[in-house]
Amino acid sequence: MSTEKRSVEELNGVLERGIQTLKTEKRRKALEKASEEMNTILYEAIEKYPNEANAVSIPTKIYFNEDGSRYGLRSFLESVIGSQKLSGSISFEFVKHLPYVFTTGTHGSGERMAGFSSCPNLSLETDLEDGSPAGLRLDLADGNYIGQENVFLPASEIQSISLERVADEKFTPRGRRVSRNWEFKENYSGAAHYIYYMGFCGLLLNKEDVPEMGLRDEVVATVRNVLVPDFSSRLFSPAHQISENGYFSGFAVDDNSKEPVLYEFENAPVPKELLNDSAGRMAEILSAYTIAKHKAEPQTGVKTYNGDSIIARLSQIESKRIF
Repeated sequence: MSTEKRSVEELNGVLERGIQTLKTEKRRKALEKASEEMNTILYEAIEKYPNEANAVSIPTKIYFNEDGSRYGLRSFLESVIGSQKLSGSISFEFVKHLPYVFTTGTHGSGERMAGFSSCPNLSLETDLEDGSPAGLRLDLADGNYIGQENVFLPASEIQSISLERVADEKFTPRGRRVSRNWEFKENYSGAAHYIYYMGFCGLLLNKEDVPEMGLRDEVVATVRNVLVPDFSSRLFSPAHQISENGYFSGFAVDDNSKEPVLYEFENAPVPKELLNDSAGRMAEILSAYTIAKHKAEPQTGVKTYNGDSIIARLSQIESKRIF
């Protein structure tokens, strides 16, 4: 199925019909077709509808037996809701970030990196672990393929699935099990999620990695929180152009607070101390230097974006990640 030329409302209609199919259909091929169609909509949304939707809303009514089964899901909800012990049924809405998966279609280090860069936090599946013919897998950790905290909901417990635009505080907290307890982290913002999807990441640098230069202390303090795009994305000037031209353009993120700030540089000057710096750290140090300089005094050729404007700006750019 293609999501081209469909509104989010139309897609939500398809998702609604798909859930009803998973609840009532008995034929395996029909269940597999409905699951595949729904997964296509959900996994393509972040690329095709980033400004219309930032979340998957999943209202549920979950049933617990007295035999202690489904302990992971039960203890997660008890911790989130603040209940001593859940029994019978409970209504709860999961609000998840938009899922996405990268793949090279091959094996090896490239495919592993693609997996590490993915967020397969939910999927419609058939033949669940509890014997249900179809339902939903949810990763309560909201991460990549490493350290997932998967739980399974049969289709009968899912009231609906829809693409929505929500405030950041609506996202379900991320949880990881430590022994028999849960450790929670407040979920990152919708803008941060999109930044990670676009391939921005940080590089651990020490003070000695930053050459002697103006604003060195400020650069050292800033660089640990700077995220830059993957070199294959073409969202930052290549190192050889920087050395040749003495200026650079591109994007970087200051991730120093709850809300990230996206910086866009256009022909920003390169300090002479960095003209011959190694390509492996040039983008981070250049970005940290220019961000520190801009904070001290607004610079020409530097723009900043917050919140939804980050998604609006980055979604205008065609960028393809290569692993």
